[in-house]
Amino acid sequence: MRRSVIVLLVFIAAMALAMPAHADEITIISGATELQGALVAMQTNDLPLVAYVTTDSNGSSGIWLVDCPNAACTGATPREVTTGTRILFGEMVIDSNNRPIIFYYELSQFFGGTSFAKLLICDSPTCNSPITRTIQEAGTNEGNYYSLELLLVNDLPVVGYQVNIVSNQTYRVEFCQEVTCATRTSITQALPSDTATIDFALDIRTSNGLPVISHYQQGGSEDRLRTARCNTTQCNNPTVFTIAGVTGYFLDMHLTAGDAPVILFNDDTGTDANPVGTYLYTCPGQACNEGNIIKTTLNSDDASYMGFVFDSSANPSIFYTLDDTDLVVELCFDAICTRRYTTSSIASAAVASGPAISESGSIYVTYTDVQNASNVSIVLTRITPDFDVNDDDAVTPADALYVINRFGGHVPGNEAADVNFDGVIDAADAEAVIANIGRRTGTGD
Repeated sequence: MRRSVIVLLVFIAAMALAMPAHADEITIISGATELQGALVAMQTNDLPLVAYVTTDSNGSSGIWLVDCPNAACTGATPREVTTGTRILFGEMVIDSNNRPIIFYYELSQFFGGTSFAKLLICDSPTCNSPITRTIQEAGTNEGNYYSLELLLVNDLPVVGYQVNIVSNQTYRVEFCQEVTCATRTSITQALPSDTATIDFALDIRTSNGLPVISHYQQGGSEDRLRTARCNTTQCNNPTVFTIAGVTGYFLDMHLTAGDAPVILFNDDTGTDANPVGTYLYTCPGQACNEGNIIKTTLNSDDASYMGFVFDSSANPSIFYTLDDTDLVVELCFDAICTRRYTTSSIASAAVASGPAISESGSIYVTYTDVQNASNVSIVLTRITPDFDVNDDDAVTPADALYVINRFGGHVPGNEAADVNFDGVIDAADAEAVIANIGRRTGTGD
C-alpha cells in the first residue's frame, strides 16, 4: 500500500459498477493547510478509520485520528493522539481488539537530517494512552518513508524498513513478540550495494511465516524489479527472481493464498520492449520468473501512488493516479485483471494512499485534493454500486427479474443487467442483485 500526503477519502464499492453509481461527499475537515499525510484502515465494526498528520512551519507535528461512526463518516470528531517532529506516515493497521497501529518516520529535518522509524501503538480503540516505540534510531539519510511496511501476523505487528539508503544497504523485517513490540525478532536481507533501492513491498508467507520482499533497484548494470523469497529465518540465501530492464516505481505486492506474488508497479522505461504503463504481474506459483509471469497492462500512461487489495474472490481491486492528478480505480473480475471495470477520473488528486477493503467489499482510498492548496480539506467521497438496475430507487425482486428476463442477451444496450461486468448476462448477475435486495439506493446500506 502506498503512503503519502493525503486529504480526500474516497469510498468506492468493490463490486461491478456496470450500472450507474451514486456519489456523496462529506467534508470532515476544512482549512487544514498544514496537513502532511493520511492513512485509512478498516475497524472491526467494518467502518473506516482515518489517520492524518499536521506539521507547522516550525516542524511540530501531530497525529490525528478520525473514527468514522458510520459508512459516510458523518459526525466524526478528529482527535490528536500524539505529537512529534516532521512526521512522515508509512502505514496503518488495526488489530482484532480495534487498536490502531501506525508505522512512521520522525525527522530532525526534511532533507539530510536524522530519521527515526517509530511505531505508534494505541492502548485502546480510542487511543487515549498510546505507546510510541522507536524501532530504529537511524543515522543521517538512513531510510525513507517509501520503505516502511506494516502488517499483522497472528494479530501482532510486523514491520519492514530500509536500514541505509547510502551504503551497505539492507532491508530489515522485525516480528513483534507482543502487541507493545517491546521485544522483536529480526530478519535482515542484504541489498545490492551498486544500486539505489528506492521502493519496497513486503508480505509474509502463510506456509512458513517467512518474508517475501519486492523492491525496485535503480542503476547498476540496468534497472530491475527484484523479488526475494526468504527461505530461512536469517534470509541469507533467498530465492530471487528478477525482471530486468524495467522500473518499479510505487510498487505494491501481496501474496495469494498459495503464497504466489502479485506485483503492481509503474514502468516508465519507455522502450519498445517495455513501454510506459501501469502493470500487474501475477506469478502462477511461488516459483516465479520472467518466463512464467502473467503480465496485464492496466494503463499506458505514467502512473504513480498506487496500491491494491484482494477482494473476497481473491481478485485485485487497484488504485493509481495519472500525471499526479487523476485518481483511477480498477475493479478486477478475475485474478489477473483481464476483465475489469475502470472508473473515470474521480477528482483532482496529487498523491494517494490505500486501499482498505470492508467485509461487504467496499474500497476506501485516500488522496490529496490539489484544487485549492491554500485551503486543504479532508473530504469523504463515497461512490456506491447501484443494484437498482431498473432505476426505480429501490433494490427489490423486480431488479432480479429485470436481469433474468435478459439472460443470454447482448450487453450493449443492457449494460445495467451485466452486474458482474463479465460480458454476459446470466445467473451470476441475478445472484448479485438478489444478495442486495433491500438496500436503499445511493446509501451503501
